[in-house]
Amino acid sequence: MHILEVIKKKKPKFQLKNAPKGSEYFFSRSSHRTDDIERNSHAISDKVLEYIDKFVTKDMTTIETGGGSSSCIFAVNAKKHICVNPDITGNEYIKSFLEKNNFDSSTLEFINQPSDKGLPLISDDIKIDCALIDGCHSYPIPIIDWHYIDLHLKKDGILIIDDTHMKSVGILCDVLDLENDYEFIFSIGVAKIYKKLKDEKTIGWSQQIMNKK
Repeated sequence: MHILEVIKKKKPKFQLKNAPKGSEYFFSRSSHRTDDIERNSHAISDKVLEYIDKFVTKDMTTIETGGGSSSCIFAVNAKKHICVNPDITGNEYIKSFLEKNNFDSSTLEFINQPSDKGLPLISDDIKIDCALIDGCHSYPIPIIDWHYIDLHLKKDGILIIDDTHMKSVGILCDVLDLENDYEFIFSIGVAKIYKKLKDEKTIGWSQQIMNKK
């Protein structure tokens, strides 16, 4: 059975149902084991999972902030997938889910840290073909995620940003829509898909379009 079909059928609970003061606060400073916390599914939409499943190929290196069903899709389809997620137990569950359903988990690399601490640990020589920002949604983390991911994302690489209806996430899209470094491709529900147009983003406040308005 295809990985997408397995996920849709089994609906794995990769995320936490409850955490002290909310999961984003709980993981804001460090990673944790969550063995004793009830789990739930807050999976990205099936349409986005279908897009990832169709787009990602075995010659690609991919990355995401957050972890869950998307991690499984990336891992099965990509040459290498980096998952930056501070939920240590959740990451173990993702790996175990793949293996129990006879999928290869060797393509997965977990960075068990909050993304603002984990992303800077990635080696400079890692080049990314496709990235998903879907971790902590509290401002300014989505912008920080993009800053570090952009350092590795190839020209013509694809950036997926989920939950853009939230202002704390949508502000990143406002910047990408305004500047000339990325091209908006299309939306899938509340997710937006962009293509990177340049090897490096525009640096220099006087050159940035937002400062000319």
